[in-house]
Amino acid sequence: MEKKEYFLGLPASAAALIIVAFSFIKIGLVYMILTVFFLSVLLISKIRFPKNNLVIDVVAVSLIVLNIIVGKNYGCIAQFLLLSSVVLYIFLGPMYVFKKNRLSV
Repeated sequence: MEKKEYFLGLPASAAALIIVAFSFIKIGLVYMILTVFFLSVLLISKIRFPKNNLVIDVVAVSLIVLNIIVGKNYGCIAQFLLLSSVVLYIFLGPMYVFKKNRLSV
């Protein structure tokens, strides 16, 4: 079986991190419903997202631990850092996989 270096569709862990970050920030119900709908479409899509490597895992764990330690102090900056890193993964990850596959051919 061929080992792929990408996920087909958004990984569930990335979607869960966005929902958790939004719950800390306490956005409105309408925005939360739209976010869950958008994430569910990405979960079942055919878009390729890169698999995590050690650097991404260390950054993710660090941001999660920072959120646990800091909580809601300091104006939710830890939640915004976590949210922005996952959003960057969602938007830049497929471009990275496309470029990597294109260069390897």
